[in-house]
Amino acid sequence: VVPLGDLAGLKLYTKGILVVGVSEIKGYDNKVYKPYEEAGIEQGDTILKINSEDVNTTEELVSCVSKYKGNKMNITYMKNGETFEKTITPVKASENTFKIGLWVRDSGAGVGTLTFYSPSTKSYAALGHGIQDVDTQELLEISSGEFVTAKITSSRYFLTAAPKNISTKLTRKNLAPLPKKLAMKNLKKFISRIPLAIVNIL
Repeated sequence: VVPLGDLAGLKLYTKGILVVGVSEIKGYDNKVYKPYEEAGIEQGDTILKINSEDVNTTEELVSCVSKYKGNKMNITYMKNGETFEKTITPVKASENTFKIGLWVRDSGAGVGTLTFYSPSTKSYAALGHGIQDVDTQELLEISSGEFVTAKITSSRYFLTAAPKNISTKLTRKNLAPLPKKLAMKNLKKFISRIPLAIVNIL
């Protein structure tokens, strides 16, 4: 066993697409629409499918909304652990643009500490907190992720029982993908309602 204690950056991808905000849309006809109200979608919900097609990235969601060109779509999403299937109608916002009034995110990042590595078993252990979305303050539901290099740029201690705040830069140099068992199971063991870090990705 090799003891480490090294800082590790984590780049994580959400399970589905997280809704981080909603906004009114001014249509091509100059009227104001709120298509998300039709489906009951709110900040903090997670979009899973459009017309039975899985959507895992913001690009896939944009593509689906554009493809149906203002026609009603079935949208499957999760709210407070319960799955709903509703309809939503994209609004024509310009000549070739359709929108549903949602601000979304499909990934996040954070830091932790690699405590040891075992060359013989190729296993390791890491410490850290669950990663909260900066907008919803909800813990991210993780589907996959990868280790990246990280460097601490500053730190700050708080009074009372609040945690230490760390500002960190993550490079785009990927060290290794996270095993699915770690990403979907072991990382959940680190879950805490306390955010660990404020992260800036270069």
